[in-house]
Amino acid sequence: EGVIEAADRSAELAEATVAATRQQKAETEKVVQAVSEVASVAEENAAATEEVSAAVEEQTASMEEISTAAQELAEMAGRLQATVVKFNVGGETE
Repeated sequence: EGVIEAADRSAELAEATVAATRQQKAETEKVVQAVSEVASVAEENAAATEEVSAAVEEQTASMEEISTAAQELAEMAGRLQATVVKFNVGGETE
């Protein structure tokens, strides 16, 4: 009977080991899935960051164009004002 009991106990231990191995496999698969999801989110964030960076560059370029146009307009207004001063309407002098 000692051999049979030992064999039964070995079988039970083997079954427990198989069950634990299956559980460990399942948990490992969950971890792999979670890591995959995190990697996917990181890739999406990187793509979004690149899009934002490109948009900021475009806006910066537009702001520079607006600034240049505003300076040119101010210069034109100054020249216009200097020209208008030459035409004294109503006989008043400065």
